[in-house]
Amino acid sequence: MRTKDVFFAKAIITIALGILMGYAIGVNLRAEAARGRALTEKEYLADFDKYKQHLVSGDGPVAAYVVVGVFFVAFGLAVYEGLSYGLAKVIVSTRGA
Repeated sequence: MRTKDVFFAKAIITIALGILMGYAIGVNLRAEAARGRALTEKEYLADFDKYKQHLVSGDGPVAAYVVVGVFFVAFGLAVYEGLSYGLAKVIVSTRGA
């Protein structure tokens, strides 16, 4: 495989993953905003303990979060490289045909 083919494949995969992540984040933010607009003070105060517990539940050991973060990044990079390699092979095979 030529370097140009691999670079082109990585650019396509990067753009595609960026679009998918941006879409997922946008949909999630829109849903959260709708939930926030629909939430009344009475409902919030009735479930205050649940909301507080949700906020406090993230108080864990930082080292564990770092290790999990490393695994997430490593997995993401492995998926990215695998998709890029596969797409580069497809580009090479279609160009040679």
